[in-house]
Amino acid sequence: MLNQKYRPTPLLEPDEQPPITLKEIPTQHRFRLLYLLKHSTLLGVKIVWLKLRRQLNNRILGILLRDLFQQFGILWIKIGQLLAMRVDLFPAEVCTALSQLHNQANGFSPELAKHLIETELGQPIEVLFSHFEAHPFAAASISQVHRATLRSNQCTVAIKVRKPNAEQLFHADMRIIRRLVRLLQWLSIRPYMRWQEMQWEIEQLMIEELDYEYEAANMRRMRKSLKAHHIYVPKVFMAYSSPSLLTMEYVAGVLMSDYLKTAQQAPERVDTWLQHNHIDPTVVGRRLFLSLMRQLMEDNLFHADLHPGNIMLLRNSRIACIDFGSIGFMNQEFLEKYTLYLNAVTQQHYGKAFDLFLHFPKDIPATDLTALKAEFTHILQACDERCRIPTLAYTEKSLIVLNDTFLQVLSRYHISMTWDFLRMTRALATADAAFRELIPALDSIRLMQTYLRQRMARGMQQPLKPQSWQHQPNTAALLQLPSSANEAMMLQNTIIRKQAYVQCGQRPVAHAIQTLLSIWIFILRLTACVCLLEYLQQQALIETWLPLHWPRLDGQVWLLMLLACAYLHRVMVQLKQQYRAQYPQHSQYHF
Repeated sequence: MLNQKYRPTPLLEPDEQPPITLKEIPTQHRFRLLYLLKHSTLLGVKIVWLKLRRQLNNRILGILLRDLFQQFGILWIKIGQLLAMRVDLFPAEVCTALSQLHNQANGFSPELAKHLIETELGQPIEVLFSHFEAHPFAAASISQVHRATLRSNQCTVAIKVRKPNAEQLFHADMRIIRRLVRLLQWLSIRPYMRWQEMQWEIEQLMIEELDYEYEAANMRRMRKSLKAHHIYVPKVFMAYSSPSLLTMEYVAGVLMSDYLKTAQQAPERVDTWLQHNHIDPTVVGRRLFLSLMRQLMEDNLFHADLHPGNIMLLRNSRIACIDFGSIGFMNQEFLEKYTLYLNAVTQQHYGKAFDLFLHFPKDIPATDLTALKAEFTHILQACDERCRIPTLAYTEKSLIVLNDTFLQVLSRYHISMTWDFLRMTRALATADAAFRELIPALDSIRLMQTYLRQRMARGMQQPLKPQSWQHQPNTAALLQLPSSANEAMMLQNTIIRKQAYVQCGQRPVAHAIQTLLSIWIFILRLTACVCLLEYLQQQALIETWLPLHWPRLDGQVWLLMLLACAYLHRVMVQLKQQYRAQYPQHSQYHF
């Protein structure tokens, strides 16, 4: 349990906390598609209207999309959060608005919550708890949280109860997402974005968030790993938990979101509270940043949703984290390469950093990347110079801004990053709101150097185990790889790229054939649509604007023509895929 000496005094009085609004749980899953289509259409009409009146900009568009996802709830909030990472797909203002999506929602009736708790635990509330607050003190699109006291040990706990319709809504929405992804793939809309992988990412995130057994296991794991970071994680009471119910220790800290809000409205009050509780915002910000990097790069087990609502301030500049429904990890090989990349950036070896950076995208087009390398180097140099100016705005020096700039540049070359890289970016982006207020004079490059030095010191204290080198390399050995090996790797990458350029230039016919196949695929799709419209028009089912007046044919003939177009379309697509597989150097090459 949390030591009493770390419990801060309240920043807000109970009556200053806005109460959770209670509403009946809607049953929309039977007509979910119609509901989504209706509100999406209304949004489309509103966007067109604002566009015609010249009142639409990227900021307003982002707010409209954020509100729509918030209204749809559950799965769509996660989709919006994932799309917020894709600055290579959407304007930066849209991504900023989507990044503000959090699971804040209305609660449901206390009677229903009590019924769900008693059903899951198999005993009446009064038998298990000496005190139970019927009104929830927090709510999200998936669940709501009640405060209670265990009768067995008089420990104050927070009981997280899943909404009874959450799982049904998830499955209904997931079926719609699968159809949408198939449509995007069939229309070949930005195939380099790898929509199938995004669908898998969304599905896995939601499966883990809906089953509280995952969150309980995550909390127990991170309670051990974050103890070394001096960050507190609430204790889980497994005897009072289930797949739809999670009982954990109630931490009497101050939410970072409440701190940030009060700092804007009453800064003098916040200053007094900080002094009384011996809290230094800069120390808290540095501790949070260094811990997050350690979670990402060393533990390979990180809190993927560290927005201010999931961070709690404690006395003596300590921190507690809550809500472990979204936990991430990455491929070990990616982490090794990213460590070398960070070392190259902090040592101002920008050419080497670029060559290492090319390991992070899954696919790279076989084109001359000289201009990209020059732009990449210029961005890193400019970032280093900005970080040395303490008075410069935080947004000019943030790592998130740097990553977003890279993604926007890469999108012009049709280069898409792997989900390992995007998971890391999302984890940093969600914590960025706290960093911005706690350490506004952040020098991200120098702070990264501090982390790398601390990591090396920790690695030197750990004995190297030869049998585990392949899977868990010693940190010091990794950071002290011979420079000749690094240079050899850089040279090998350069040779590979040059060979790709040469092969691409020697066989221009290969690219031409693939282009012709793409054109024929488009023509077949267009022909099928025109045939369908002409048939419907001749049957007096619709009136179209088509100027063509083809001969009146029997319905079976039109059907055969449509089937023929579909068959030829399938053949052309298969030919294109086979040709691309046979000549990968004409479309992309892999690392």
